[in-house]
Amino acid sequence: MVAAAILGYEEQKRQIDAEIAELRAMESETEPPSSGSESTPTKRPKRKMSAATRKAMALAQQKDGLQSGQHLSLKNLRLRNLNGS
Repeated sequence: MVAAAILGYEEQKRQIDAEIAELRAMESETEPPSSGSESTPTKRPKRKMSAATRKAMALAQQKDGLQSGQHLSLKNLRLRNLNGS
């Protein structure tokens, strides 16, 4: 029964693929070739942060996490013991 369902879906997929190919052929006949910029989205430049900013953000996250009690893992407990806190 499952095999019959798989065969049915594969046949539907072949029909859909054929219809897509026909539509693409019609599209290429009616539209001028695009420059390629429409098909690929523009990529934003990577946001860069200074080391000082990254350190400040990390310290703020650690402070916030320690105040809320979320970061009570063994690693953080060891770090706090090493820092004398």
